[in-house]
Amino acid sequence: MGTQVLRQQPGWYFLSYLNPSSVADSKWFFLFIASTLFVASIPRIPLVKAFFETRFIQYLGHISFSLYLIHGPVLWTLGDRIYTAAGWARPASTPHLQGWVDLLPLSQEGPYGLEWAFILPHLILLPFTLWVAELATKTFDKPSVKISRWLHGLTLPR
Repeated sequence: MGTQVLRQQPGWYFLSYLNPSSVADSKWFFLFIASTLFVASIPRIPLVKAFFETRFIQYLGHISFSLYLIHGPVLWTLGDRIYTAAGWARPASTPHLQGWVDLLPLSQEGPYGLEWAFILPHLILLPFTLWVAELATKTFDKPSVKISRWLHGLTLPR
């Protein structure tokens, strides 16, 4: 979104003058500023701090690297099949998944992102993705951290 478009939006007129000219898309500049301010404010807002200190959020932080690495492959393999079976067939994957097309057609009616054909596949994909991320953390991430700590220890003076 250019600066001129931003100046036409209600409430954004004065903020549009803060956008550096080197930034092509104002959206990313303001998202960066907003996320930085949000992260800096977490320790100062008790309710938000308490949320980020819950066991589940801490667990997500523990497996976050593996989750980042495996969510794409899970979506490309299992996700493609489940979405195709639920009625969200993509032209790119349809030739490879002919047996899966509309296998269990679900309703695509409702608000965007809250259709049954979108929600129900995620009831399978989310637990499976978290499980695979947990396995990847135990199998690859933890041992590689141990090896790198051991190697680092070898380089330290005695």
